[in-house]
Formats: sequence, C-alpha cells, structure tokens
Amino acid sequence: MNEHIYAISRGAKVSNVQDDRIGDLGHGYFKLPNKNPNLLDQWPDKNYHLIQGWSSTGYVASSVPTELIKSWLEAEEETPSGNSCLFSDDFTISYALALKGVGLTKIVNRYASVDTILPLAYGLAPGALHREPIARTDNWDVNQMNIFTKKRIGSCFVFLLEHAQKSR
Repeated sequence: MNEHIYAISRGAKVSNVQDDRIGDLGHGYFKLPNKNPNLLDQWPDKNYHLIQGWSSTGYVASSVPTELIKSWLEAEEETPSGNSCLFSDDFTISYALALKGVGLTKIVNRYASVDTILPLAYGLAPGALHREPIARTDNWDVNQMNIFTKKRIGSCFVFLLEHAQKSR
C-alpha cells in the first residue's frame, strides 16, 4: 500500500492503519486491566496500540525481533496450554516491538482507514487463529469469540511478562 511505503520512506519502522475502537490497549475494546493484575502498567512503553494485521500493516523487516518472538513461541509450546500467544499473533508482535522500543506510526487519513479496509473472508472463517480454542482442551463456542480473545490476550501477556525479563 502506498501509505505504508510513504510512512517508511519518512522513517517509520512499523506503520499500521489503526482501528482505535479495538486497537488501544489502554482504552479500547481489548483494554488491559489496570488492577488485579495491573497488566496495563507493565506494558513496556506508553504507546498501548495493538498492531492489527487485518487493517493493514507495513514493517521494515530488520526492525521486527523475529528471533525473540520465535523463542517465546517455542517456550510456550512446552507449556500445558501452549497456544495463547501463538493464537494472539497481533498482540505478541505488538509486545515484542514495544519491548524493543520500535515505534509505531499510525496511518489515519482519507486514503487508508478502517472504513476503507475490510477483513479478508478467511480471517472470519471457523479455522481463523482468533477462533481457535484458548487451550487444547477447551470446548469452543464461536459465539464467545470476543470473551475468549480477551482471555487469550490476558493469558499470553502473563506468559510474555514471565519470559520478557530474560529478553532484556
């Protein structure tokens, strides 16, 4: 997309067409709890925006800490529930970038907005990542997708916090 090329040519490392209705981890739909446990306070920077692949993202490849993300996913695979971060890819990538201090450039203009970009059909299909069970033993009800997504993000964040200390 031309908007991402333009942003990257102006110094952006990551650009995202942002849907603030759900993408702001400080205030939006997936808001991190600020008490019991205070996950919001433990986010690595004060930019709480969740990078969302469905809405269009551009990356400078060298700025994405892929080895770190892979190490987290490999460590998570060894745990009994083993898939909260794998199936919360937007969240896991957002956390890794925040942890490494890679800034996010939001794109909101008349050429690129969540009103003009729609999710692809396979992202809404029954086998889509965000529709997978939280744990391998969960009974899955697609009508509870949003509840499970919030629970999965919370579970992933707790896991990442434990492992991020080793990454610093």
